Formats: sequence, structure tokens, C-alpha cells
Amino acid sequence: KSSHGAENVIVKAVIKPSDVEGLSNVDTYAMFSHISQELSIISTENDGAVTRVLRENETDIYIVAPFTSLPAADYRGDLNGLEETIHLAALGCVDMINGGGAVVSLEQYKDAEEEKEGGGKAAAATTTIDGAAVKIGVRGVGRFACVASRAPSSVWLIEDDEQQQQQQPDTLRASMRKLDFTQREHIAASSAEKMYKFLEMDLPEPARFSSHSDDGCGNKQSPSIPVRTLLLQWN
Repeated sequence: KSSHGAENVIVKAVIKPSDVEGLSNVDTYAMFSHISQELSIISTENDGAVTRVLRENETDIYIVAPFTSLPAADYRGDLNGLEETIHLAALGCVDMINGGGAVVSLEQYKDAEEEKEGGGKAAAATTTIDGAAVKIGVRGVGRFACVASRAPSSVWLIEDDEQQQQQQPDTLRASMRKLDFTQREHIAASSAEKMYKFLEMDLPEPARFSSHSDDGCGNKQSPSIPVRTLLLQWN
């Protein structure tokens, strides 16, 4: 009971990925609590959900991130001893209230040779990245987290945006900065006790901010953090 004699209010919520409108429809999701910092791997095949109990004056926000399945083989077809598929969910800047909003895009990395073979435009990176790689478009600074079925061998931060890379592809390697990351194991009880890696890295402030912009009413807005690229590499 509270000091006023009334019963403490307890709210019990069952949270499912389907509660998020417009979320990608996949079989497995990562859910991360902003307050407790707890990670849950949820399988929709088992109607998985997170149960959260809030007491008086407590709040919480969850990041819900779908897992993306990416081929581990590089464009040469070499698996490099990896499993055939890498499963990855990008949580975002987990110390932010809307941490998931820091993730702008997530896709398999393709270098120039692969793009040319596929008949498309040559990618910005003329420097070949050995092994499998994933690029994540990010906007933010601070602690960034993602969950993967296998830890990457290296993580790189690319400062230049994609347009600048296309205009000056030879500058890619010069704009790449290797990031340290930590990892810890997480067993997903909902996925036949499959082992995942919870990865954390620190996103530094960008080398440069975008210029001041006008809000349309003649007011100058503060410089914004540009979208940068995280490159996760497995080899």
C-alpha cells in the first residue's frame, strides 16, 4: 500500500511485435527495454510476447526490431566457413528514448564488382570488402546496439554519405573508421534456445554536421546529425 493507504497501482502489459503498425512481417523480432535494458527474442510462430509489469510512477519504452536474413556468402560464393545465413536485427541508439529511430536503413553490402555483374550501377565502394557484409544507415551518436546470429569480425563507420561516395568512390577507404564493439551471448528461449550475440558499439560525433537549414518560416534550424553508414563484416 502507498503512504496514503491506497493500493499501489500495478499495470501489466503484454507486448507483441504486431502491436507496432507498419512493422515488417517476419518470423523473429528483437525487443529491447529502454528502462530495464533487457533483450528478448520473440518468435511469432509461437505467438511470442513480452510481459511487462509497471508499478506506480514507472514507465517503459520498447524497441521492436525485425530480424533480417542475409546470405553469408560473398559475391564469389565463398562461405568462408560461415553458416549459410546471417540473422541480424538493428536496435539503434539504445540510450535514446526513440532509439530505433536511429536506424535509417539495413541492407546487404554489395561492392562495385557485384553491382556491375548484376547489371546495375557501380556501387560507391570500389574497394572490395572480403566476406559477407551488411551496411546500416544510422543517424545518431552514443551507444548503438544490434543482435546477430554470429558476431562480425569487424565493424566500420563510414562518415561520407552515399551521394558523396558515388561522386568520389576512391575516398571510401579514407572515410572508414574501425569501431570497437563488445558482445555478450543471449539465448533465445523462443527459438529452440538458439544462441545470439548482443553487440554494442559507440557512435562518435560526426566529423562534420550538416549546415543550418531554414524551416520555411525564415527561422534557422540547428545543424542536424547526418546519416552515416555502419559496415558490419564477416570473414
